[in-house]
Amino acid sequence: MVIHCPVCFMYAQIALPGTGFKTFTYKIPEHLLSLLTPGQPVVAPFKNRTAAGVIHEITSKSELPDKKIKKIHGVINPIFAFTAEHVALLNWIADYYICPVGDVFKAAYPPGILGRSRLRVCAGEIVPPDSKQKFVYDKIKARPEGYLYSRRDLIISGVSNSLIEKMIKTGFLYLSADFGIQKPRTRLIVSLKADIDILSLITQLTKRRKELIDILSSYPEGIALSKLTALGFSRGLVEGLYRDGLINSEKKSDEAVVLPDIKRAPQIALNNDQQKAVEAVTESLESSDGRTFLLFGVTGSGKTQVYIEAARKTITLGKSVLILLPEISLTPQAIERFSGALDCPIGLWHSRITAGQRADIYRRAKTGELKVILGVRSAVFVPLVDPGLIVIDEEQDDSFKQSEPPPRYNARDVALMRAKIERITTLLGSATPSLESYFNAETGKYQLLRLPQRYSGGKLPKAYAIDLKNVEVDQKLWPLSEEFIDRLCINIADEKQVIILLNRRGYSGILMCRTCGYVALCPDCRVAQTYHKPGRQLRCHYCGLTLNAPDLCPECSGATFEYRGIGTQKLEELLIEILGEKGIIRMDSDSTARKGALEKIISTFEIGEKPVLLGTKMVAKGHHFPQVGMVGVVLADAGLHLPDFRASEKVFQLLVQAAGRAGRSKSIDDNGEFIVQTYDPSSGILGYATEQNFEIFYQNELKYRKELNYPPFGKIIRLIFSGEDDSLTRWAARKSARMFAINLKTGKVLGPAATGVFRLGNKYHYQLVFKGRFSADFKRMLREFIISEHPGKAKGVLVKIDVDPREMA
Repeated sequence: MVIHCPVCFMYAQIALPGTGFKTFTYKIPEHLLSLLTPGQPVVAPFKNRTAAGVIHEITSKSELPDKKIKKIHGVINPIFAFTAEHVALLNWIADYYICPVGDVFKAAYPPGILGRSRLRVCAGEIVPPDSKQKFVYDKIKARPEGYLYSRRDLIISGVSNSLIEKMIKTGFLYLSADFGIQKPRTRLIVSLKADIDILSLITQLTKRRKELIDILSSYPEGIALSKLTALGFSRGLVEGLYRDGLINSEKKSDEAVVLPDIKRAPQIALNNDQQKAVEAVTESLESSDGRTFLLFGVTGSGKTQVYIEAARKTITLGKSVLILLPEISLTPQAIERFSGALDCPIGLWHSRITAGQRADIYRRAKTGELKVILGVRSAVFVPLVDPGLIVIDEEQDDSFKQSEPPPRYNARDVALMRAKIERITTLLGSATPSLESYFNAETGKYQLLRLPQRYSGGKLPKAYAIDLKNVEVDQKLWPLSEEFIDRLCINIADEKQVIILLNRRGYSGILMCRTCGYVALCPDCRVAQTYHKPGRQLRCHYCGLTLNAPDLCPECSGATFEYRGIGTQKLEELLIEILGEKGIIRMDSDSTARKGALEKIISTFEIGEKPVLLGTKMVAKGHHFPQVGMVGVVLADAGLHLPDFRASEKVFQLLVQAAGRAGRSKSIDDNGEFIVQTYDPSSGILGYATEQNFEIFYQNELKYRKELNYPPFGKIIRLIFSGEDDSLTRWAARKSARMFAINLKTGKVLGPAATGVFRLGNKYHYQLVFKGRFSADFKRMLREFIISEHPGKAKGVLVKIDVDPREMA
């Protein structure tokens, strides 16, 4: 029964992160009525604490007795209020990905804005007339970040908390989330003095000083001291040049906003295909029709220049631009290209930008101060004033998919929905589009733009496979064949650079006792732990558990171990044996874990200091290294036979992207080469990849997808059951499967089956896979299933939903 309160209260339904699908009813204090709309973050009492949430809905009625309804404490800085369009997008995400709206709201903010964050007292817009209150108001106003809020301790020395509480209730002050501002990293930047005639001194310099000055000459704006030490120059050598008055040094903070490069990049003439693409996008921008384009261009065809020209046109029209990249590893070169071409500051958004910096970017974007945002997945939520263009580079990449924590969204698809709601032109780009996107282009949902040739006019690299079954491989150098090593050495002798791809990090996949056969397994997941040689560690790449490698076998006390399988660390050792230590640099998630390490690796390879870049799939994506003459894939079959309907597509995309790093400069003779080592050279997938034949691969893969009703012909939803009791978890999954089979009228229920890693983090895992077409009623049923007492819930069995999963194993 609906109860009407005799006092004319208005009520807010507030979504709090981490509290499930329900929202909570609160009274709106009279002094806050004019400030609150759906999408406004607020602070409210919750159980025995204070929590930050977002108003989902405002009503004049409540189903709860008035005496049980608490009042909202105050508002979080209104700059963080969502617009109506933003609220519509976030509600769509909650509905489509079957996720609590409070968790979606939290994901859309910089870290720390919502949830169990500390609070700060800040000054509002209205100045109190009372002199005592004005004194307190002015004191708080003078500190923009506010004062930490507390109920037990004094907030401001000499001022009673009751006075501050009164001022909060009357709207002179408000409570805001304390998102823990972190200080940006400070670096020492070194540059040559402009008024020094280096040529006149060159004969007096030592060889090492000459080398250092040559490097500094390439960086007129300066280079970080950390980069110079990474290149092998000692701090003493740099300090000596400073004492002699030859160089400048200054401290600079890592900024989240990149200013336009003073040294403007030269205007690049577009070829005919690029010009046609830019004209089509410009037409959409000028008419504000919100079209979606798929820019399908071979590697090295100049897609980035099309993005730049489209962004320039958008800014000229007075609109904003959002540029999404799949991984942080692509941002250094992207920053350089865009900052050198666009005459406006660029806001960066990724995990290595601090929470405080992201909050600042959010504010500056929402006020219109920033017109361009460049970032990874979560940048899709950054508010922009009058957005006109969204660019999604490498749109097929799995990194756009969020796996944990929820919402498990795909940033590409969220961007497309945002564009639909706000009528934004969208430009998807790839040399290997996802089957879904290419299908949408072929069927007219997207407009297809083609760049069929490399920008320089060069041909794609020569590609050929080495059959590891039929060649001799020195066991000490396995899996490097003699032919592979010969091509590697020839390219280096010709002063070309080489990229080597092995999509497996660590030293070896298995640590095994030679005496008794014991294998080091993760005690929680029961899968083999990967051996990492630095620090002699065993790491589980699934749950993250790290243990020290044993000196003696725990089963038989044997002291001899065998390292089976190969990862990038072990391959690095082999390459050092062949080329020497100074010839190799490794790029994987281990070597780039420290802040700034990724940038060092890229800059070191970019200036030619190291001839060989070895790494996981990070080395294959989007980088432009003009002097690379050869790309080699050590074990191309890895990943081809995984239990995933996208396995072939993923391997094809990785190989084509890797091949595209070779021969990107006119100075590279014969356009470079792409060498694939494989145990199955007759595989159709490898053939299509080495020939760069996307259309034939697409048509064959599409037939298979249609036959089995996989995307783009059907949707996929994955339910993962996890629990500490194996039989109970399996029973819950089986009982749920029978129930869903009855209710899913336009699809099929697969499973239950154990997941690829059956035991993970001391829990057992089973999955159900739904494929087909899902009605709104079926999705509501899934939501109710999660909320209600589903089978096994009372016994601790957890269920998570993944809509449009990118991983099926």
